[in-house]
Amino acid sequence: MIKENFKKSINSILYVRLPCPKIWPVSLVYLADHIHKECPNVKQRILDLSLVEPEDESKTLIKTIEEFNPQAIAFSLRVIQPFSPEEGDPSLINAFNFYFSRNPIKKIKSALFGAKSVATYQNRTKKTLALINEASNKFGDRQILIGGPAFSVFWNFIMPRINNKAIGVVGEAENALLKIIKGLPLEEERFVWQENGSVKCGVQKQFVDLSQQTPVDFGYIESIYPGFKEYLDEPIGVQTKRGCPYSCLYCLYNYIEGKKVRYRNPQVIGQEIETLNKEYGIKKIWFCDSQFFPAKKDFAICERTLDEIIKRKLDIQWTSYMRIEHINKNIAEKMLASGVSDFELSINSGSQKVINALKLGFRLEKFF
Repeated sequence: MIKENFKKSINSILYVRLPCPKIWPVSLVYLADHIHKECPNVKQRILDLSLVEPEDESKTLIKTIEEFNPQAIAFSLRVIQPFSPEEGDPSLINAFNFYFSRNPIKKIKSALFGAKSVATYQNRTKKTLALINEASNKFGDRQILIGGPAFSVFWNFIMPRINNKAIGVVGEAENALLKIIKGLPLEEERFVWQENGSVKCGVQKQFVDLSQQTPVDFGYIESIYPGFKEYLDEPIGVQTKRGCPYSCLYCLYNYIEGKKVRYRNPQVIGQEIETLNKEYGIKKIWFCDSQFFPAKKDFAICERTLDEIIKRKLDIQWTSYMRIEHINKNIAEKMLASGVSDFELSINSGSQKVINALKLGFRLEKFF
């Protein structure tokens, strides 16, 4: 079945971002930019269903496919839950009340909230996967692909629920998609397929060489992405690296991107942010890496990224996930000079025993 699917090359791709909270689609932007530079004759378009009202998702998807007429439809599943512990969301509070509150009324209310959340989760997931199946059934001659962070984590649960002609890609998709476009074998990629009633996953032999990337061509992205301008007042995600050397129990960055940290050229990052700031008026940057400073040995290249922002005199504010145990005065001053506004820490506990159990890889005395 796999060989049959990739006998022919592909000359047009529609990327469909499945419904999720509104956030800049950083992975799709980097992927589409990469494909354009490697295969400039391949036509691409991005459909962002996070910008579409729920009752219009199916209609919008079908209409876009009919109008663009792509040979391949690549679905991106960013999140699989319709709720998360963000600001204003009571999920965590209700969970704690249910398990630990001594007030029976609070327990009952939290239990009802939990039941409602489960029902919402099941209905939203069912509806999301139905979009894939609807496109696959209605356009049976197109290659159906699926990837994205949520799919990369839950592929073994998702694949049996979608049409068995679909092909999945786990983790970064640049190399695998280029092979699909050119009709090449996928044996050395983390692709997922269904065969004889079971789901199988390949093994990725090589990750993308980020050091050779050039700045994103945002003019091109704007031309293929009708929802582009919807994000100009939002934080824009920029990658400085991929991979994470840590093994925190609750995080899957190293599974999706690999344990080896791979860096983009700081000059390229600076050019990318300068374009966003000066040509599109972007003021807020989110460095969407596993950690901006993964370890002390990485400070030199991270410092160069800060230097690029400072020398370009960019009017931005930036934030990121951060490990701060090795930050010194010089780095702290450059962070401030480059526009850091805040950063997110994951200390998680005041108990070293708990931190060790979670495999976070740091000592509390480094923070306090």
